[in-house]
Amino acid sequence: LIGLNCERGRLYERIDRRTEQMMQEPFRREVAGLLAAGYGPELASMQSLGYRHMIKQMAGEWSPDEARDILARDTRHYAKRQLTWFRREPAIRWFDRDDADGVFRLTARFLRDKATN
Repeated sequence: LIGLNCERGRLYERIDRRTEQMMQEPFRREVAGLLAAGYGPELASMQSLGYRHMIKQMAGEWSPDEARDILARDTRHYAKRQLTWFRREPAIRWFDRDDADGVFRLTARFLRDKATN
């Protein structure tokens, strides 16, 4: 198992950029289509990251800026919970996200070992 570390500030910048992209018109159309097809906002799938934020924005409960900011915050919290959960797994070998050589060396060693067994 391979895990990739990313410096927290860099991770949060990436989350902010992704959030900005996510809250654009194509996603709004997707959510509107799902609602129109009868998938209600109370469904668990419609409560997931992004969907509940877009639904609240579309309903006028949150402004676009508010929805984006809350989604970014919620995504940062989710990422932190994921890291906490994965860090409890002792079998994961952690690498800096920019250490491609280290990942390739470990992968090559794994494949070599599998080929000889």
